[in-house]
Parts: sequence; structure tokens; C-alpha cells
Amino acid sequence: MKSCERVEGAPEKGVGSVRRTITSGQEGSDSFGVEELIVVEDSKHSYSYRMTDTNIPGFNGYQATFQVCEAKEKGNCLLKWSFELDSAAGHSKEDIEALFNSILPGMAKNLEQLASSQ
Repeated sequence: MKSCERVEGAPEKGVGSVRRTITSGQEGSDSFGVEELIVVEDSKHSYSYRMTDTNIPGFNGYQATFQVCEAKEKGNCLLKWSFELDSAAGHSKEDIEALFNSILPGMAKNLEQLASSQ
């Protein structure tokens, strides 16, 4: 992720807060997303958000939930990520899967780096 900035709402845990992210896209182009925090459930260690604007093809109606869960191995955790998506016209399920498969390794690396710096 190249940048992430809050554009409105409370600085921490504020349902309704909105952030804008910019990531390096394929072939040197940048992608952006404007995301609104819609649910925070501290007791479940989860939050949900929806994308309100993006230049990523096929991300109409994107809404996701992240939840931190106990892992089988002591001292570890498991991050569950679920999402719903209404793909844009002209983008198949395979197109969307290919896009996620291209970005997930980078997301996992960023999370590992963040976790190891804590």
C-alpha cells in the first residue's frame, strides 16, 4: 500500500469513518479505494467495511469483514477475510479471482511485516 489516509470521521474505531487507500497496481498503474467502516465488533475481534469508490475494475458492491481468531498453534492467530461483491459488467468470476490472486501475496506480506514489528 502506497498510502492510506482518513478523509472523514473519527480517528479510531469510528463507524462511518472513511479512508482512501492507494496501492501499486499492475503494470505500474496505481489503484485507489475509498472505504467506509460500517461495523466494529470488539468482542468478536472483527470489523466490516464497504468500498464506496474505486478504479479497480469489477469491484461494484464490495463489502468485507476481517476477523482475528485463535489458531490451532499456541501463540498464533488466524485472520479470516470474507467479502461480497457485485462484479461489474464485462468482468467474469475468473477475472475477479485472478485479481485477488495477484494482490493477496502482497497483502499477506504486509500483514506479516506489521505483526513482526509489534
